[in-house]
Amino acid sequence: GILVAGDGTVTRGIDGIARYHDAQFAEFLKGTTLQVAVVDVRLLGPDLAMMQTTGGILWKGQTAFAAGNKGIQTFVVARENGVWRVKHFQNTRIRAD
Repeated sequence: GILVAGDGTVTRGIDGIARYHDAQFAEFLKGTTLQVAVVDVRLLGPDLAMMQTTGGILWKGQTAFAAGNKGIQTFVVARENGVWRVKHFQNTRIRAD
């Protein structure tokens, strides 16, 4: 898969994506909560779909997103041997008004 993070970091492959997330949650994101809502799911074929979500990180003690800390995420997923797997993920921050 390919991960495009909200800061523009691009990571490829399961091992690289796992290392990226391990590092983020060990330090910067430690103690946070991820809150997302599904906005849209579109089947592009019998074994291919695109999903859009919105949400982001809530810092410890927060109940609402801080300004500029909410994003819109796009997933491309493929079904392989009956299991849906993320092939591409992009997170883009929503500009604070």
